Amino acid sequence: MTASNNPLENGLLSGFDLRALWETVRLRWWVIPLTPLLAVGFLWTQETDLRTEPASYLISRAYEGRDPTAVLAGVGIDPVSVRSFPDVNNQLLILQSAAVRSEIAEQTGNSATVTVSRSRPSFALIDTLESDGQSSFVFQSAGVPTYSFSCNEPERATCNSAIDAYVARASALRTDALRAGLNDLKAVLEETRRESNDPTLATKIAAINVLLERADAPLTQISEYEEAIGATLESVNRPTYTFGLAAGLFVSLLIMLQLTYSDTRVRSLRTL
Repeated sequence: MTASNNPLENGLLSGFDLRALWETVRLRWWVIPLTPLLAVGFLWTQETDLRTEPASYLISRAYEGRDPTAVLAGVGIDPVSVRSFPDVNNQLLILQSAAVRSEIAEQTGNSATVTVSRSRPSFALIDTLESDGQSSFVFQSAGVPTYSFSCNEPERATCNSAIDAYVARASALRTDALRAGLNDLKAVLEETRRESNDPTLATKIAAINVLLERADAPLTQISEYEEAIGATLESVNRPTYTFGLAAGLFVSLLIMLQLTYSDTRVRSLRTL
């Protein structure tokens, strides 16, 4: 059997010669960087599309509400006897009312919806010693109530400004309600003092006056939670770009091999 001397067949077999491949790379070197750049650019355009989609941010903050009436137990006044008006439940209803929502929307310049909730309080029974030596029991709040403010909006700044406005309004409502409760209790004690001349009532009234002067019911932030909902910038990360770069290099190698084969085949055909 004789070996084939067909020039076309010899050209096909020598299509992947390293010298021919190097000549192709030297003449068409721009294919190697161009292909990976195109692959990475395609991934970048996909990332840009994800970035333009409106993401939603869920922001939730927890606040502690200090109870200023707890110090009244030191002068024999049961803190539970200070009945805030409106009470806590109605304060929450006021915060969620349409009037307050409209007022805060006008103040902040956005109509973000903020959900407000409050944990249930717990109480402890405390044994106190009266001025006459008698023991008495009073109820005192054992657990500090917490307020939760939650918002879900496309813009993070929108939620933050709305929550800040609701926290300020909640603090103002708590302060006004506390003052109303202290004034009611003070009026009862003053009327009782005029009729009974009990010397201990003067101390209690003085303590209420001091508390009225510094009556404030601020909310202190204790925690914050934030979650991005929907497509975000991190949806296309660094490993994905690395894969795109590697895939581009592989495709450029295939292109070089194909060009080398095509050039060798053309040269073989020309020799026929």
